[in-house]
Amino acid sequence: MNDKKLLITIAIISFTIISSVFFFAFKESEQANSPGHSGRIVAEKIHLSSKIPGRLAELYIEEGDTAEAGMLLAKLDVPELVAKKEEAKAAVGAAQAQFDMAVNGATVFDISRAKASLDAATAQYSLARKSKERLQAMYSDSLIAAQEYDEIITKYQAAKAQRDASQNLHDDLKSGTREEKVRMAESDLNRALAALNQVESLLADQEIIAPRAMKIESISLKNNELAPAGYTIISGYAPDEIYARFSMPESEIAGFQVGSIHEAEFTVSAETFNLKVQSVRKLPSYATRSTAYPARSFDEDWFEVRMRPVSDVSMPIISNGQTVIIN
Repeated sequence: MNDKKLLITIAIISFTIISSVFFFAFKESEQANSPGHSGRIVAEKIHLSSKIPGRLAELYIEEGDTAEAGMLLAKLDVPELVAKKEEAKAAVGAAQAQFDMAVNGATVFDISRAKASLDAATAQYSLARKSKERLQAMYSDSLIAAQEYDEIITKYQAAKAQRDASQNLHDDLKSGTREEKVRMAESDLNRALAALNQVESLLADQEIIAPRAMKIESISLKNNELAPAGYTIISGYAPDEIYARFSMPESEIAGFQVGSIHEAEFTVSAETFNLKVQSVRKLPSYATRSTAYPARSFDEDWFEVRMRPVSDVSMPIISNGQTVIIN
């Protein structure tokens, strides 16, 4: 009795295996004899992000919208950079004033003030020198104490140093600014301008601009949400960079030479249009079908065929991700 059940079980399993083999072989044969190849519409992806962190302040588009090239899509709020810009502008103003002063030299007022200071220092020096000469003889005859004479000498030396400093300042102002000072002031100005330009270039990145015409697919942030640097805020695709992609075995690639035109239709709407072969490339070895496909030869290579719609296609009916069949 047990042997009979075992034989029945083996028969059922064998029948199931044989039926499965014939079913898959039939489906593969049916696919091989199918009059068309299924492919998918693919578009050039566009991902937009910011170089700087900030909060999403304004959003000017919605998912599904079409944006033109150069259109403002979103704007970030970056208060830290605004403060740095004001600081950099102040530094540029100060550096510009120093540079102008170095180039233009001293004003008439500066020279007059230096001349008055020199005259006063000269008078003080003259008085100190005469006092020193009068008291020197008295000190030699021991008529005054050494302490009093030392004080007169100190005042004389201080007056002489003050007179020399005033003379140097007056001569420097009259002769004009030295070339080294002009170059130094110019370098400080250029450094301040470079810092300002850097801040302004970063502030320009707070605006998300469409680099080309694009269809908006997804927006990953909402207003007031934080956008880290490099985080993709808006994604979409270029409607003028749409193509169809098909995978075909080596045995059928001969009918799809570059430049050849083939009729295709959408699986959903049944609308027909023409596709032109743009490129053919061999897929990597892992894409090779070598087993469970009796309609294909052993280790048959597979190729990717890219086709672009020709000029007679009505572009609005084509969207990224649609399935098409080549008739």
